[in-house]
Amino acid sequence: MTEHISIKLGCQFKRFTPQLADFIYAVCRAWDLYIPSVTPVITSANDGQHMDGSKHYLDKAWDLRIRNLEAGMIEEIARMLRVDLGKDWDIVVEKDHLHVEYDPY
Repeated sequence: MTEHISIKLGCQFKRFTPQLADFIYAVCRAWDLYIPSVTPVITSANDGQHMDGSKHYLDKAWDLRIRNLEAGMIEEIARMLRVDLGKDWDIVVEKDHLHVEYDPY
């Protein structure tokens, strides 16, 4: 499995949640399967500017860098994350990042 995950400078985590552990495990597994030569990068957690009510501010949403990935690979990774994380998670391919949030409602 991927030995590490990088965190963009300035990315802030307010607290470590069980969902963050699940997220990191699934991300490392997806990257290891599809693009083992690329290190996954978390670009946003509980920081930056997000919509009102964003799960980012509850430590239940994270963004991943995708600018270094091919379009087809981004979709495959998103698909694998949806399968691995399950129905309580939303995985959204944005134009410049992959948004992953724990949203069981």
